[in-house]
Amino acid sequence: MGIESQDLGAVKPSSSTLRKILKIIFLIPLIAIIIFLVFTFIFSIPIGMGLFYFTPDGISAGQRTLRYIPFYVLPMVEASIPIQLKLSTVFLYLELIYAACLLFAWKGPKESFTKVIKNSYSSTKQLLNNCLFALPIYASMGLVAVYLLTIFQESHGIPTGSLPSFDPLLELFFFTYASVVEEIGFRIIPLGLFMLFYLLWVRRIQVGPISLTERLKLLVETVLYPEGVKRKLGLKNVEANGLSGISSAEWVAIAVVAGVFGLSHYLSGSGWGIGKISSAAIVGFTFGLAYLIYGAEAPIILHFFFNYYTTVYELAYNVYPGMFGIFLDLTYTLIVVLGLIGWLALSIFALGKIARRIFGARREIYPAPAPVT
Repeated sequence: MGIESQDLGAVKPSSSTLRKILKIIFLIPLIAIIIFLVFTFIFSIPIGMGLFYFTPDGISAGQRTLRYIPFYVLPMVEASIPIQLKLSTVFLYLELIYAACLLFAWKGPKESFTKVIKNSYSSTKQLLNNCLFALPIYASMGLVAVYLLTIFQESHGIPTGSLPSFDPLLELFFFTYASVVEEIGFRIIPLGLFMLFYLLWVRRIQVGPISLTERLKLLVETVLYPEGVKRKLGLKNVEANGLSGISSAEWVAIAVVAGVFGLSHYLSGSGWGIGKISSAAIVGFTFGLAYLIYGAEAPIILHFFFNYYTTVYELAYNVYPGMFGIFLDLTYTLIVVLGLIGWLALSIFALGKIARRIFGARREIYPAPAPVT
């Protein structure tokens, strides 16, 4: 019996083996879902162009002329440039911007999309080092949060409202345009300027006054990728310190810009109810956080997800229901699943951190008794 029990114990899997098995079980579906959703991100570009350039409604919408280009200098501060361009031409430029953002996100300022997947088994912590790998998680969590918040608010008599219905292809154009213009005016400019002044102040303390050329270089680098500049200056950053690498001032700036973003929807007079303030603020907070961590392309891609991506696939389903029915059901199911997984993982992480702080404080107050000799 003793020999048999020892033999049984020898084949019993160790805790490290179980962790490896659980990692594989978790990683394979996660990576598969994200690869599929990234494919749908990329695939949405030719689908959108097909709808806009090769359907009767799209051709009709594209022939309209844009007489001025509105944009935001800062949140809720609008300006415009007089111009004469066909909507079809502007739409092409917007699609190229989206494609460029996806390309930059794929390559990543730190690691490429393919590299983080290749190294995922040896180091799961590096998965979020790539912007394009992380953004489907951000987007899915944001969509789930907005959906649940909207249900809660509507059930308590707080209306979210909606935009007035008009030509679907014109709606696609304006949603696509807003994704770029609003992110520049509501995220990249205000948060970029905030980070610039903050980093100029820090650098001045470290090395003294800097030349105009150095300031201009710092401006461009900060606006495009603030996290990289923080690392270069040796400041606390997300790569080295996690979310604690974002300072209190940065959190406040993200929250303020998100709040203004939500308020601007309600005050726009375009049909949104008061409940839109909170839902838009949630996604605005996600956009701002993504910008500080991954750079200027991240909030544009996320905004495209909420505006362009969802609209394109709904339009494609309306035009070709037989072709896109199952595909759309699968896509939305995976988005919801990924969003729920993301919130579950974040909750476990937060609870674990709180527990460690509580037990750490208890150990300081009630230290372990000295051993009796």
